[in-house]
Amino acid sequence: MKKIKLPSIQHVARQWAPTPEKVAKNLENLALSAPPFSYEPMYQFVRGMLVMGDPVEQVCKVVEESRLHPTARRNFVELLPMVAQYFSGVKPDYALEVAPRYYPVGKELLVPFKPPLIYGRKGDTVLPWFVFWRSNPLVGENLALFVTLVSEMMEQDPDLENSNFCILDFSAPDAKTPRQLTVIEGNQIERVPEKRKGEMLDILVAGYQIAQTNLLKRTSKQEKLEVILLDENLGGQLF
Repeated sequence: MKKIKLPSIQHVARQWAPTPEKVAKNLENLALSAPPFSYEPMYQFVRGMLVMGDPVEQVCKVVEESRLHPTARRNFVELLPMVAQYFSGVKPDYALEVAPRYYPVGKELLVPFKPPLIYGRKGDTVLPWFVFWRSNPLVGENLALFVTLVSEMMEQDPDLENSNFCILDFSAPDAKTPRQLTVIEGNQIERVPEKRKGEMLDILVAGYQIAQTNLLKRTSKQEKLEVILLDENLGGQLF
């Protein structure tokens, strides 16, 4: 059975839609047509540059010589200098890794909260969230939901509650335009009211359950088809 993966709060916000049926469709499409690579390794490379002080040229060389998917290598080599350029202007005094936690989206649905790092600058701490998707950046209610969930997690953590939150969006305006960095300050995004947040998460959980059921049915049909084809290939002869 194809699995539905929601690896971060960012993915929860991106896959949310106004109805459970639309959420289910989003999740089923994601499960059946998974991207050829994940941006997860990018966070490791960014931590290497900012926490360990690895030069961007060295990191890019590691990427180019790696066994990552060719599309991943191409995107990472494009993104890493952009990240390095941004932080060369910010000039953090230090950067630290953040321990992962989980957000309870619904019953038995825990989604990882994994900020790649926090950094300090002139007495302030900042939690930057990197959006490396080339297209479909978070907007509207999806963006508001994302910021609300992240803010909620930060408020519950003594190590993060006083940090500033910003989104570093490295998407491209369209397919023919290069990526460009857009910095979105979290405090500039209006939070989703508590009641509406609950409604939105209920919609997402309902859609998740519908998608699971539909994928299970699809798997069962496929298994039955395989059994029929196997029987036909054997010509009904077991011995």
